[in-house]
Amino acid sequence: MTDAWRRELGLDIAFQNNGGIRLRRLSRKITVKDVYALDPFENQVVVMIMTTDEIRNLIRISFEKGEGIDLQVSGLVYTVRIDAERRVQDVQLIGQDGRPLQEDRTYKVGFSSYIPSAYDFAHRDPGKSLGITTADALINYLEKRPRLSGYQNVQRARIRH
Repeated sequence: MTDAWRRELGLDIAFQNNGGIRLRRLSRKITVKDVYALDPFENQVVVMIMTTDEIRNLIRISFEKGEGIDLQVSGLVYTVRIDAERRVQDVQLIGQDGRPLQEDRTYKVGFSSYIPSAYDFAHRDPGKSLGITTADALINYLEKRPRLSGYQNVQRARIRH
């Protein structure tokens, strides 16, 4: 889902909260009905230009809100380091190139409109709706690629003590 949004919409990073993903597996032949079962909420895709620290803050807030990994991601791998009481000590962000995200640059980040409305995280950019639902962005991506191959189920969010 997040891979499709990121590629379809030219994003650097894409996030979706676990509650916005309603199916754990899709059939080999994905239908429009499957997409709406996966993503039934009619949320818009919202884009923000975010600093590395703002991305880190979003992940920290989401972890503390749900007491665990709540954001699925494309475009990076993140590790939440916690102490014995499960308090967040650090969030490490690794880009697709295997290196830490650059602290001095910004990233084009997309997510469902639910995230900025439900997660109280610091960000300068108020965000902009792209006028397309998350489900429609996924459908557009899939329509251009009738045969998907090479997808690997890679863990992109981790917790470390």
